[in-house]
Amino acid sequence: MKNIIDQFTTVKNVAIIGVSRNNNKWGSALMNDLIKGGYNVVPVNPFASEIRGIKAYKTINDIPQNIENVIIALPSTKAIEILSNMDNKNIKRIWVDIKHDKAKQLPVAIELAKAKGLVVISKYCPLMFMYTRGPHKFHKAILNF
Repeated sequence: MKNIIDQFTTVKNVAIIGVSRNNNKWGSALMNDLIKGGYNVVPVNPFASEIRGIKAYKTINDIPQNIENVIIALPSTKAIEILSNMDNKNIKRIWVDIKHDKAKQLPVAIELAKAKGLVVISKYCPLMFMYTRGPHKFHKAILNF
């Protein structure tokens, strides 16, 4: 898994599906921290054309061709919907960052992504590896990565 995470984190262009215009939501906090960590973040939100001055895209299929890595920061049922409709051939890696899988559909989302030929990361918070500070630094140390 370390090799897969390293492949994801060394590429500085990343799309985040689930970025909200509300700074208090997880997707927005993730975007803010990754920008601080030196990443070029492309927000995906079907209801926004721009988020904090950065052009937002409506769907995973609309993101620029230079984006190979995507983080999905939405519930598993939404992740399944997004992955089912995905036809963007440039995406190589998906980080499924679902905090509380109330619908218990995370395994379905992961299998769907794998069936589309994507390398999948889950079960770890991206901030443990992409912008390590505070509790994320501690959690990474515990994993001995």
